[in-house]
Amino acid sequence: KRELFAVNGHAEYMSELGKIPQTKILSFGILPAPANISKSLEITPESDVLELQRILYYDNQPLTLEISHYSLKILPNLNQHVHNSVSMYDIIKHKYNITPVHNTKLLNMVLANADEAKYLECEVGDPLFKVEKVAYDAKKQPIHSSFLYYPANRVTFTIDSSISQEKGNESPS
Repeated sequence: KRELFAVNGHAEYMSELGKIPQTKILSFGILPAPANISKSLEITPESDVLELQRILYYDNQPLTLEISHYSLKILPNLNQHVHNSVSMYDIIKHKYNITPVHNTKLLNMVLANADEAKYLECEVGDPLFKVEKVAYDAKKQPIHSSFLYYPANRVTFTIDSSISQEKGNESPS
């Protein structure tokens, strides 16, 4: 089970479960930000971003295909720190002194295409949860945007929410 609204990254989540985080980098490189990415990162179109594609594992089984984009404007030279065994959030916290404290997520269901099926070891056409995520720092500055694909038969998302009680809006007894 994974809390849908959690702000932590894969490495932190695996550590909470007592597991060793495993990742496999498929590709990473610097490219001009496409319009949808520049909008979500609140940067000028065509600004340089680091695109990182990797597989995140749970007990040696592919759990997530992640395609992330990081603004090199706020994270210069990030590409020099990317490794299979390193948490991206740890890099961002320790090298740049930036901590993700908030995120927005959009959850949809899609069907696996050939590449997604290959990387996630599922069948073409299998249902996948697609999470579109933008992580923010304490100043509400976008840190990164990600597309995360999860085989629907391998993950359960939980939602834990509460109603805030503002002064003057208390419920009648």
